[in-house]
Amino acid sequence: MLSISAAEVDQALTFPGLVETLRAAFRDGAVQPVRHHHTVERPDGAAS
Repeated sequence: MLSISAAEVDQALTFPGLVETLRAAFRDGAVQPVRHHHTVERPDGAAS
């Protein structure tokens, strides 16, 4: 696994680049997995 420090991320990415990437994702249609939940049984009731 590659670990990237905050400083390395800051150096590699630019705010204008982020904005353009988000614009393209919304314009072209981003794909994401279906959301799901896992129920966790607890003594005081179920939690997810």
